[in-house]
Amino acid sequence: MKLIISACILMLYCLNFSALTAQEEGYESISLTADDHAGLILLNQNFVQAAKNNDTTQAEQLITQGVDINYQDELGNTAAHYAWSADTKFYSCYNEIRGMLFIAQARLDIPNHENKTAQDYLNEIKLPFTNMNSDELMNYIVDSLSKKNSSSI
Repeated sequence: MKLIISACILMLYCLNFSALTAQEEGYESISLTADDHAGLILLNQNFVQAAKNNDTTQAEQLITQGVDINYQDELGNTAAHYAWSADTKFYSCYNEIRGMLFIAQARLDIPNHENKTAQDYLNEIKLPFTNMNSDELMNYIVDSLSKKNSSSI
């Protein structure tokens, strides 16, 4: 139940943001639908780019268009790899995209070309003020999203 409430709060939070121009953020503009194979690949690539950019608005829009949340880019990375990578692991601003991926049930066990999974990156995260394991960390992320979203609504 807590997860469903968090998902609803997250969706409301994302809807409150104004949409940014996709081209300004490095996304390719397309006019194809998700039914078109080439269009779906481009949507999936844009979803991975949204995770790299921590762009929750774009990610939310792409999820509603039917992207594969576990799509792997040319390096074998998924959106989850980028959300929990070494470059982002100490930035709490990535908690929103991480929470979105968690709620969407993104797989953390998919290896990239270096045989690293998003779970490997998640296991490396050590917050400065705690020694949480990955389950505790996921609960922390969802809780912090709920608190942030409830205060902004």
